[in-house]
Amino acid sequence: MVAADSPARCQLQGINQYNGEFSCPWCLIKGETYWIDERRHKWIFPTKKVHQSRDQENFTSHLRELRDLLHNGNNNVTNVFGIKAPSKLILLPKFDIVHGFVFDYMHTCLLGVVRTLTCAWLDSKNHNFPFYIGHQEVEINCRINLCKFPVECQRILREIKDIKYWKAHEWKIWMILAVPLLNGILSQPYLKHFSNFVTAITILCKDVITRADLETSDNLIKQFCVVLPDLYDSSYCSFNVHLVSHSVDCVKNWGPLWAYSLFQFENYNGVLTNSFSGTTEVGLQIAKKLIIAENVCFIKCFFFKFNGKKLLFINNGKAEILSEVT
Repeated sequence: MVAADSPARCQLQGINQYNGEFSCPWCLIKGETYWIDERRHKWIFPTKKVHQSRDQENFTSHLRELRDLLHNGNNNVTNVFGIKAPSKLILLPKFDIVHGFVFDYMHTCLLGVVRTLTCAWLDSKNHNFPFYIGHQEVEINCRINLCKFPVECQRILREIKDIKYWKAHEWKIWMILAVPLLNGILSQPYLKHFSNFVTAITILCKDVITRADLETSDNLIKQFCVVLPDLYDSSYCSFNVHLVSHSVDCVKNWGPLWAYSLFQFENYNGVLTNSFSGTTEVGLQIAKKLIIAENVCFIKCFFFKFNGKKLLFINNGKAEILSEVT
């Protein structure tokens, strides 16, 4: 399997970026242009249509079609159903170029859908919409500060004023707590709508997921996607929202979402970032730091009473008696 965020996945799979036509890695939805105003537009993915799925067979067929068109001198052709270049990964034996890519729970759900909707609720530009709750920020902060987090939480949730600095772990906590925290603040139709999304993703993150769980989650996600443009508008039918509709299929193929999330990889990105300074020979600096970390033997010393009379010194796993204890 390959786990990557959307920009990286597009490059690895050899298809259009998420802001282009036929850019979904798992189906043949084309998408369409949504005009924000006379000058600005964005690419959206309608949520009320069913589209043909991609598979290894039609992917390679479209790739061959692209090759033939370019070979015959059709230089104006940039892609065939979103496929714009042959991926080296297709040469790997037993690797499925479509279903070998897994759903990215961290970027798609937490840093994508959850963050987009939350920022929309709080953005003063939306003060005329029924989902606007920016004027309730003080009350939301009070409720956040009343939350008691277990020691296992790597981060605690900061106040709304720091929302632009929230990390993925904080968005995860917010997703779990948002429904009870916003009860009585966010209008009920919007709260129920978001609750469907939270419930569906929570089910897909369980350790043990039954067929009934998958069916429940699939129904909730379909409801969430279909109702979204009616509650908000079509501009919110983003690439991330569309990808969520494929999350259940990914769980059927690869197991719960947490098993291949990018949390652990993002953590080691921080480790790598701290392994070099400046811009000179960055790769060599990182390699040296990793070699040192792997090969330097850290001596752990422990002193304690042995038989009530002697001190025991443990050096690299070997016990040595140092002296008599008086």
